[in-house]
Amino acid sequence: MTVQEYTDQLLDLLRIQPEKVEIVEEEGYIFVMIDVIEDDAGKMIGNKGETLYSLGQIMSLTFQDQLDDKRIVVDVNDYKGKREERATEIGYEAAERARQEQRPIDLPPLAAYERRVIHQALSEDEGIFTRSEGEGRDRRLVVYPDSYKIDA
Repeated sequence: MTVQEYTDQLLDLLRIQPEKVEIVEEEGYIFVMIDVIEDDAGKMIGNKGETLYSLGQIMSLTFQDQLDDKRIVVDVNDYKGKREERATEIGYEAAERARQEQRPIDLPPLAAYERRVIHQALSEDEGIFTRSEGEGRDRRLVVYPDSYKIDA
């Protein structure tokens, strides 16, 4: 069974008629991009994208012997792309506040991929550094001005 066939069967089981399904392979990833009507999008995305993440995990496990260490990432109606853009904006706003106020700025709990997006976006920002703190669902990102000293 191919990723395309699996995706088609999954959508049939969920009784979702996609407007478009596109499978794209890039460095270490297989992206499954699905466009559906808005009424069906919520079913597939879930609360804060948890269903999308789970679908990607299940598909990665299903095809792990065929994927050669590639991960499957499922996206519906460009939800992840929009979330990444918003996460980057949040990161830049926090960096500006940290720089102006010369203090750490705690961000609310974010999904792991959103924290990663912010870490990457701010990694080239001189005068700022980031750390993830906390555990599980309470894990959050903190943006620090370089002048801030962290006790080890």
